[in-house]
Order: sequence, then structure tokens, then C-alpha cells
Amino acid sequence: MTLVFLLAFMMNVNAPEYLITSSAQVMQDKKTAVEAASLEEDTFPTYNIDLEPNIQKYIWETSKQRGIDHELMLSIAFTESRYDSNAVSYDNSSRGLFQMNTSNTFPEEARLAGIKNPDPFNPYQSSLTAINHVKRLMDKYSGQGYEGENLTKRVLLAYRKGESGSEKYIKAHGLEHSYIKKLLSYKNELERSNRKFD
Repeated sequence: MTLVFLLAFMMNVNAPEYLITSSAQVMQDKKTAVEAASLEEDTFPTYNIDLEPNIQKYIWETSKQRGIDHELMLSIAFTESRYDSNAVSYDNSSRGLFQMNTSNTFPEEARLAGIKNPDPFNPYQSSLTAINHVKRLMDKYSGQGYEGENLTKRVLLAYRKGESGSEKYIKAHGLEHSYIKKLLSYKNELERSNRKFD
């Protein structure tokens, strides 16, 4: 009986030391992995594109705050203006980096964002209003049952044709449009491209 008790005691004495060491190592590994993931998540990804890094960073930060894919926003800016903050549409209705309509959409989104004296040629104001606009459209159309890729397409149609114009278009043609195809193709290229991290 004493021998059994002594063996059990020795096993219990040795086992916790092994388990504690093991647990400590596992906990340290998990902590390191979490810290690395957090650092990677908070690291600003810059792309080798014709857009100043500080504007890219602003788009990334603002998109992240609003829960919008920042590569989608970069793709909208590229498709709309080729990253030209001074771009003007052929009919003079849309201006700036994101080419929002300056007679209705841009001033309204700027007002909602609290921007006084909005300037569509200011790339930060253009970015903020476009991101807020896309967020509002995402919320609206996800509330109507759109999700995944169909939600993205629905939002892009509304961005391109306006909310009422996009409804008419969808009745006749559905969610497919050359603008969407071109924009999403660029987004895929952007995501596959080499990017550098600051």
C-alpha cells in the first residue's frame, strides 16, 4: 500500500512540472501568434500604384473604420479617375478622385460627414465621402437581402448609375455591367500584386 502511494505521489510530483512547462510554452506560442496577427492586421499595406502613400493610408484607415474593403475603394478610384484627384468627367458633372456627382451625391455625403465647404478635388474629402457613400449603399442593399458578390455588384451599380438609375438598369439587365466587370478585374489584379508594407 505504501509503495502504491509512493509511486502515485512521485507521478503526481513529476506530471505537473511537465504540464506546467508544456502549458507555459503553448501560452507563449499563442501570445506570440496573437501579437503577430495583431501587428499584421494593423500594418498599413501600400500598393505600387499611382496614388500617394499618405492618401492610400487614409483610404485604408477610413475604409477599415467603416468596415469596407479598402481594395474595393482603391479599385473604384482607379476605374473612375485613374487615381487623378483633378479629374473631371466629360459632362462636367463629376469631379475628383472618386468622381462623385457634384450636384447631388458629393455635397450630400460631404454634409453627412460634417465637411464644411466641400471640395471634390481634395483627395481626402473625396475619399471620405466616397467611403461613406459606399457604406451607406452596403447597409441599404444588405438590408434588402443582397449578400456576398451580389451585394458588391448592387452597390457598384448604384455608385455608377445612381440609386434610382441602377434600379431601372437591374430590371432590364440584372447585375451584370461592363463597369463592374472592369472594376472587379482590377481589384483582383491589385490583390494579387506585390505589395510592400510600411
